Amino acid sequence: MHEQIQTLIDDHGRIRRLLNAFEDQLVQFAEAGQPDYDMLEFGVDACAEYLDALHHRKEELLLVRLYERMPESAEQMDGLTRQHRGLEKAAHDVAAAFSAVRDGTMQARAPLVAAGRLFLHGYRHHLKWEEARFFPTALEALSESDWRDLAAEWAREADCTEQVRHSIAIFDVIAETE
Repeated sequence: MHEQIQTLIDDHGRIRRLLNAFEDQLVQFAEAGQPDYDMLEFGVDACAEYLDALHHRKEELLLVRLYERMPESAEQMDGLTRQHRGLEKAAHDVAAAFSAVRDGTMQARAPLVAAGRLFLHGYRHHLKWEEARFFPTALEALSESDWRDLAAEWAREADCTEQVRHSIAIFDVIAETE
């Protein structure tokens, strides 16, 4: 397996840990307990920022290279960018809703719990889809030269992490505590 795919798979593991931590807090919220609102709000928001700035950007660069090498995969892979944008929006929406709960401007639990569960289901489905379809297709289609070029592109993209260093720190803390 190529280092770039392993990096993405490792990120998926961290994302799953974050989703599990979010789910634990969502259950407490659903049962009228005292969830960690920082986790519900800032954890999910930080995750979205990290994913958009770094992880999804890497996948998008991989997708461009895949389209170049295997144009017939375009139909199969179509929608990945839309999935990424939809997941980012859903994460920010859920974080904003929990912020409103903490601030006392939102009272209804059931719709928020449903939105949180939908977010979890959608994200977990997305991760499985990438691992079952996107990554294997890329491994099959790309050459050693493509992987080297991709590694260089990813290294240039890493500069964007400076913009979201705080979000990455939050994401790492949450992912490592799960």
